[in-house]
Amino acid sequence: MPARVEVIRHVRYKYACPVCEEGVRVVPVPAKLLPKSNASATLLAYVATAKYQDALPLYRQSQILARHGAEIPRNTLARWMVQTGERMTPLIEALRRYLLRAPLIHMDETTLQVNTEPDRKASATSYMWLQRGGPPGQQVVLFDYDASRAGRVPMRRLGAYAGRLVTPLWQPSCPVGVIA
Repeated sequence: MPARVEVIRHVRYKYACPVCEEGVRVVPVPAKLLPKSNASATLLAYVATAKYQDALPLYRQSQILARHGAEIPRNTLARWMVQTGERMTPLIEALRRYLLRAPLIHMDETTLQVNTEPDRKASATSYMWLQRGGPPGQQVVLFDYDASRAGRVPMRRLGAYAGRLVTPLWQPSCPVGVIA
């Protein structure tokens, strides 16, 4: 189905006793990922997927949405992504706890360039750390950003993890159980 922009309208009925008209009840507002926002969970998922999976910048998404009749400024899309990330924190932490119970975790880093980081040049190399583990069919994959590639990063991410860590080209002096 091709993408489309639509307005979802929630009609909230009021109910009362037709005889005495007391005890008026109103249907509650449906739960939203971002309260007081007009963004649906579907739109937020679309914007996040386009930005982070498909590498489509927010300014271009804003232009695409405008062509479909939805004028949403880039700064609004950026604010939604920040707020969505904050709302996802409990889920991410639950996934991290699940991952750390796995007997085996795969972990690796890849380079990333971030143009606006405090106290760093735009040409500085940063890293996206990938962690994957869990039983087949129930694996968790987490991504974490860090400005460093140092061994302290996986130590901080893994904490007191006592299982096996599988990673390419790891330092043999790392105290975490390692298969290189």
